[in-house]
Amino acid sequence: MSQRNTLRTAGLPGFTLIELLVVISIIGVLVAILLPALAKAKAATHLMQCGSNCRQILVGTTAYAQDYRQALPVAKNFSWEGWGPLGSALFIQDALVPYLSGQVGSGQFSPVFHCPAVQNGASQAWIQDVNSNCYRYSVQKTIVDNRSRKLDEVLIPSQAVLYYDVVFPDWPASDFAHDKAGTGVNVGYVDGHADDVRVQTYLDESPNSGAEHLNVFVYRGWP
Repeated sequence: MSQRNTLRTAGLPGFTLIELLVVISIIGVLVAILLPALAKAKAATHLMQCGSNCRQILVGTTAYAQDYRQALPVAKNFSWEGWGPLGSALFIQDALVPYLSGQVGSGQFSPVFHCPAVQNGASQAWIQDVNSNCYRYSVQKTIVDNRSRKLDEVLIPSQAVLYYDVVFPDWPASDFAHDKAGTGVNVGYVDGHADDVRVQTYLDESPNSGAEHLNVFVYRGWP
């Protein structure tokens, strides 16, 4: 019985080395084709999640304005924004804690302030910190004459940028969180809608890295 099984097994055809190499090559080609597609799909998902974050932040900001007679938050993004009323102001993620959850001053703010694709900012390690807010509040236009503007002061709400991914005009395209998705900046507008803007469009509209309030990207739609 044992000899018969051995003879049967010995008679089965096997793979030659060339056939094995061909199969391995085919698998390698399939992987090379599928990986970029999967990466692009993942980037697109992150882009949609980020857009949802922007919309939720806009909802929280609108709720804040309703409680303060249409006034936008007096809040800052970074510690160096200490001019005028921003000197003692809360960070924007803390100012919106009552509307978006979290705990003021603890770094435990609402998760909607964390971009799912922020790890793409390879040379900007600080933005990858979980305690960092990934969305810039447009303090260049919301704060004026030592006060915050009111919603009804905005000239064209559908064009006025209120929030956008933390980016700066002098950053390389590779540091933009959503560059891999074929775009570059998620933007939230005063009227409550969010959209994505390509890296080159943002850069073309932001030629001034030292005076961002002069850039079309920042001042469009505002008084």
